[in-house]
Amino acid sequence: AGAGGAGTGGAGTGGAGTGGAGTGGAGTGGAGTGGTSVAAQLLINEINPGIGTAGQDLAELLVVTAGTTSDIRLEQDLLSATVLATLPAITVAAGDIIVVHFNPSAANGNATASETSSKTQFPHSGNAANYDTAWDVNTTPSGAGGPTSVSLSNHVVTLRSANNMIMDAVPFTRTGATQTTTFLSDLQALQATAFWTPSSCGGMSCTYTTNPSATAVSADAGTLPTTGAMVTSNSIRRTAGANARAKADWSVGAQTFGLGN
Repeated sequence: AGAGGAGTGGAGTGGAGTGGAGTGGAGTGGAGTGGTSVAAQLLINEINPGIGTAGQDLAELLVVTAGTTSDIRLEQDLLSATVLATLPAITVAAGDIIVVHFNPSAANGNATASETSSKTQFPHSGNAANYDTAWDVNTTPSGAGGPTSVSLSNHVVTLRSANNMIMDAVPFTRTGATQTTTFLSDLQALQATAFWTPSSCGGMSCTYTTNPSATAVSADAGTLPTTGAMVTSNSIRRTAGANARAKADWSVGAQTFGLGN
């Protein structure tokens, strides 16, 4: 199916960024004037962090409002971020799904490029890793300077707009993950800007020893493997319609990549 057009409506609004973290509410609204493209609004929807042995992970993004995805970034960590993927210019409709493919290769069934004209620009029939119900976007392979993979072991995964505002951010933890101060700083920054709840851990800044602890309030990937998983293996995904910016939005279960959760 082809992509939907951008919506129309009033001017977008959004909170100002703060400090070096560049946090703040992403603007929303309809099409502007003078031919200016409106930025689509996205949410992180599903992740499988351990596919194969070459970092061939998947991340799914859900389109909340129509527009262009040009230069929207998927990042790992917050205050000192690593760019995982920069989206190409795709005109998307509300409800569309984008699947980000890490370390794409012909051997893995990936297309030679990202889809930008339609969801079947590179159909599944000739590209086994692609989803005909979603926009398939390839990252730069790690061997060519791209990210190794996405990690949910005490890391924040973030979506940023082209103007550096946070669209969505989720702190993820998993069983046995290394405890780092970087994760605590990132989680506390999210809580301070209302991108994650609760806003504190019992009235204190969240740490690994507070009650509740930093890991107890984060989205829990449980025992999802960090390598060797199949595309069909379990993933961690957002409950359909949930956006309380809280742990309860997320659960581990059967993967639904390319489809609604």
